[in-house]
Amino acid sequence: MHVIIVAEPGWPAARHRSLLELADLVETVPPRHRASGYFQDNCVYLRRVRTERVLYLDSDTIFFGPVRPLADRFAEADVAACANRWVFRRGYDLAYAPEIEMPLNGGVILMRHEFCRHWAGLLPERHGSLLTDPLRANLAAWLRSVTPDAYHRHEFAFSEAAWSGGWRVGLLGPLDCRVLTSGPDHEDPRRWLASTMFHTYGGQWARCVQRLRAEPSTPGWLRALLPPEHSPRPGGRA
Repeated sequence: MHVIIVAEPGWPAARHRSLLELADLVETVPPRHRASGYFQDNCVYLRRVRTERVLYLDSDTIFFGPVRPLADRFAEADVAACANRWVFRRGYDLAYAPEIEMPLNGGVILMRHEFCRHWAGLLPERHGSLLTDPLRANLAAWLRSVTPDAYHRHEFAFSEAAWSGGWRVGLLGPLDCRVLTSGPDHEDPRRWLASTMFHTYGGQWARCVQRLRAEPSTPGWLRALLPPEHSPRPGGRA
């Protein structure tokens, strides 16, 4: 396992010793988003990953099962991710970026080394140029209508890369990865538990953990691993 840690000098490595001891290689790298203020610029460091297959995760993702069967199911894909269906509820039109057959969620990505290097090689430049590209003017306007800083441009830069160059794209289904859609109080935790993993979104993390703790069918091994009731929301990517 290759672990890349984006951190300022003096970060508390001892707090994460149990994870780091599992790694074959650990690198600590300086933040790339100091100037831009856009955390996703740090994805440029994915160019340094040396494994054949890469599973990129937001740290607010909870696993309910082993990853190996998931990797086997998508063995023929160069990149696999969940469809980003929420964008259509916010008025997104496929005409904004016709090459993107389906916008992809950037929180959980299974990919081959070759695609990983290709995507990371476009960054961080594409995070900026996407907003000034004349061919993406409607997309940029839509992104800014969702958030003034066009926060979700990262996922569209990733989607562009995935749907270009003849890469084989796989779509993770609800049994592979469940993405929080309606909010933790409006979804059945048993449906979360039926998937391999659950992408919660950081702002909803604590409430999702509460729902899982209260759910009788949550297995004991998972309950023991869930963080304390009032633990802070996770941050970053892995």
